[in-house]
Amino acid sequence: MPVLYSYLNLSNGSNLLADSGFVFQESLLRGLRDLGWETVLIGPPGVRAVTSSRAVEVEMPDSKYAVRYSFPWSHLEDALASCGSAPDALLVNQPELAVPLSALIAEQSGRKVPTGVYYHYLPIESVDASGDVHFDPSLNANGLAGSIWARQVEAAHFADLLMIGSEWGRRLFLSAAPGSEALADKLAVVPPPTTVRGTDVEVVPATTVRGTDPRAGTGDSPPIPTFLYNHRLYAHYGTTELFDWFEELAEISPTPFRVVVTNPTGRRSARRRKLDSSVDAVLARISQLPFVSTVDAPTRSAYEAVIARTDIGVAPLRAGALWSMAVVDVMASGRPVLGVRRGAIPEIIGDDALLFADRAQFLDRAMKLIADPAYAVRKGAAAERRSRRWAPEQIAERVSDLFTRVDRPLAVR
Repeated sequence: MPVLYSYLNLSNGSNLLADSGFVFQESLLRGLRDLGWETVLIGPPGVRAVTSSRAVEVEMPDSKYAVRYSFPWSHLEDALASCGSAPDALLVNQPELAVPLSALIAEQSGRKVPTGVYYHYLPIESVDASGDVHFDPSLNANGLAGSIWARQVEAAHFADLLMIGSEWGRRLFLSAAPGSEALADKLAVVPPPTTVRGTDVEVVPATTVRGTDPRAGTGDSPPIPTFLYNHRLYAHYGTTELFDWFEELAEISPTPFRVVVTNPTGRRSARRRKLDSSVDAVLARISQLPFVSTVDAPTRSAYEAVIARTDIGVAPLRAGALWSMAVVDVMASGRPVLGVRRGAIPEIIGDDALLFADRAQFLDRAMKLIADPAYAVRKGAAAERRSRRWAPEQIAERVSDLFTRVDRPLAVR
């Protein structure tokens, strides 16, 4: 049985169950074990209590830059020495650390093991016609995005195989990376597995949530359609702009509606809040809107229950999204998702009638969904069927196959 070490891409250590990197790994590693792998997850203190893999716990800093620039070599060396099973393959989900992590494991085991790097994010959001790279502002504090990108490119040339979530992301990577002609053959599109299973979803009509129409004064109103915004509330996700559009929708739509907002980074540390205060500003803004409710979903079951009580998802307006696990969660639950024509969002949603390019198109498509529940149900059923292509077992098979094709082949059951 081959052994895979997987290094966690950590973005929300205070709430691992809501951390997209952890959710991704937990689903993927479970699928790999079904295919005959033994999986070891390397993560922060506390990960052992929530993962179904064997776990190696090491201190990981609570800063988006510290996790990319610091590497706990000595602590990890000691932890891995007591692990017992030497790895046959390594999956690095924090690309900037691919080289030092592989070097440490090679030093311990006496050989370089097949190394795969998964690009959950890139510090770039576009490449213009002249070839100039434009950095993602969320990773460019103090001009650091260029350095992060240089480390990611180094990892790409060093690793044996590369994975990224979308065709759009693959094109962006290859258009920006120096020496990309040497990377094209080993950069594979591997979308994250769905973590909400939709094949047995009962698609129910819209207007499932009873509430009070803020325009009707007081008292119970009939059930009204409910949008879900289940994304991080960062400024660079376009959250403020999107809720400006929702406010206009509330003014012009003859059909009342609600918007439920989840905040997966609600328990942010003081350091992270200081680094990016936009979440606090967005929360202050949306709390003033009478049709918005912010809910806490600290566990996976609570999160899925929130989705089940809503009717229509909305993707963020982020320019450089390589994928959106949150969008797929809603689709797999049998709900349609409105999405902007940016990044990988059109590739995920795959339905022109649910895509918009600007405010006017958003308002038009949103009004059609809330005014016609039967139409929303049909679109939701189609979204659920589309989500099945990202079933965990299929994604795990893809990852296993990629590792077995490396020059140092592995004997998988």
